[in-house]
Formats: sequence, C-alpha cells, structure tokens
Amino acid sequence: MNRRIFSFVLAVLLTFSVLVIPKSESFAADTTSRKIWQTGASGQEFSFAWEAVSGADHYNVKIKIKSGSSETVKYNKSVTATSLTLKKATPGVEYRVDIDSVDAEGNISSYIKDKKVYSAPRKPNNLQLERWEDDDGKVEAYIVWTGYNSSVKGYYVPDGYQIQITSLAGKKITTKTVKSPKLTLTISTGFNAKVRTFRLAVDKNGKKTKKLYGGWTEVQAFIPQAIIYKATAVTNNNKKAKIYWKKVDHAVGYTVYEVKDAKGGKKKLSPIATIKNGNTLYAEVPRGVSLCVFPKVKVGAKVYECTAQSKQEKFKTITIP
Repeated sequence: MNRRIFSFVLAVLLTFSVLVIPKSESFAADTTSRKIWQTGASGQEFSFAWEAVSGADHYNVKIKIKSGSSETVKYNKSVTATSLTLKKATPGVEYRVDIDSVDAEGNISSYIKDKKVYSAPRKPNNLQLERWEDDDGKVEAYIVWTGYNSSVKGYYVPDGYQIQITSLAGKKITTKTVKSPKLTLTISTGFNAKVRTFRLAVDKNGKKTKKLYGGWTEVQAFIPQAIIYKATAVTNNNKKAKIYWKKVDHAVGYTVYEVKDAKGGKKKLSPIATIKNGNTLYAEVPRGVSLCVFPKVKVGAKVYECTAQSKQEKFKTITIP
C-alpha cells in the first residue's frame, strides 16, 4: 500500500515539473515587436525611447550607421532606462537601432531590430539668388540652396525645408515650407532670407509626423537689379544712347556696368556711369554694348550692394544697338 502511494505522488510531481515553464524560458521566448519612437534631435544630439518589457532587468542597445553592405557601430551598451540620448552624432545621418531586453537571470529577448532614428538635419549652405526676372510686370526671385551632403556616410535626403523671408528692415513677409531646395518668390524689393531643413521621424503613436529641425542658415540679403525698360538715341551723337530703368526701393544710387564675357563662363563688369541719386533713373551710355544697372540700397544705417554684383549670380543684360 505505501509503495502504491509513493508511486502516485512521484508521478504527480514528475507531471508538474514537465508542465510548468520556468520564468526564464517564458521571458526568452517573448520576441514580440515593441514600439520605438524619436523624442528629439538638435545639434549633435538625438534621443529616442521604446516600449518597456515586463520582467526586463536591463536592455542591450546597439546604434549603428549602415552604408551599403558595411556597418559602423557608434554605441553598444546596457541601460536600465527605456530612453537614450546619443551625443556627438553626425548631423544629417540615418542611424539604425537594435535593442535586446535582458532579465535578472541573463535571459535575452531580441525584440527591436534595425529600426531607423535620425540625427538633426545638417544646416543648408550656398543660399543664393539664381536669378531675378521681370515678366510683364510680375517680378520673381528664384532662390536656391544646398540641402544635404551626399559624401557623408549614412546621409539622408531631407523631407523638406522651411524658409523665412523678411524685409531688409526685419519685418516678416512670409514663411514657406517646400520639399525641394528652391523657392520662387513673387517680390520686387530687396529682402532677407534664411532657411533650415527638417526630417520626419516616427512619433509615439507610430506615425511619421514628428519634425526634426536643423539650424537656420545665416541671414542673406538679396537686392534686385534695376530693370532697364527703354533706350533712346541721343540727339546729335550717334555713338551714345539714353537708357531708363525702374526705381528700386530704398536706392541711394545706381551704377551702370558694361558686361563682357570672361574666362570660366563668368562675366566681367566695367562701370561706365555712376548715379549718386536714388531718384535719377536714366544715364547716357555708349551704343553697341551690353549693359546692366545695379542699385546701392540703404535701409537704416546699413548699405547693401546688388546681389548679382557681390555674388556673380545670374543677371540680365540689355544690348543697346
């Protein structure tokens, strides 16, 4: 009888030991994907957070940059928190994140693999005026800039740009959001511009709506050319003509230039007339030459030269027959 009871108890214990799964095995088997989201990016730092795992003692976090088939590890440490800030990040770069959760017994559960996070965008450069056109009274400025550096390992193409336009006196005119590094602006007066880049990242709700902004460029002033609209012959002098141009706001003077071709596709500008009065809108010039008129503008105590003159950007000329 005692032998039968002992056998029954032994059988129950063996059955129980087979059916009960230890806590460590249950933790290691949990590979359910968890959320990861970006919380910010500024300068050379960016931060992100992730969903906690029940029973986790700490997390092994690896941050890397991928470029083609190569991979560069930038961070590989254990943390107890569910958020992290990476410092000394390269701006304008896409990083990848792997996270393993580890329980107190050392069992590992890999549940975040190769997820994208981003450093703050690079500051744009080469902000410049491509051209300024007067089409039947509709004056438009074409502004361009460089948005990213493709030579940087792991670089990303920005999702868009924010460009702020103010008057030369600093009064806000408009703020535009564009997808490409260019803007056509209907404006006939001088203005200031600055631009910054943004990248869209995943937010806590799993949507790619969080905007990560880079720094603003330095403010760049753009001054239009004076538009020549008429040329007439000079009485008793068949070698000269008289040209007339439209007034430029805040102009305190104008310089008429002869334009010649130079090496490297550039133009050589030679002054042939200087007008030291912003209200004088004509000048006598030689015939048979290409000309342009650049204003000198003063707002407050600050004096501005025409953008095309200082930057050798594209500008219009007129040839007097």
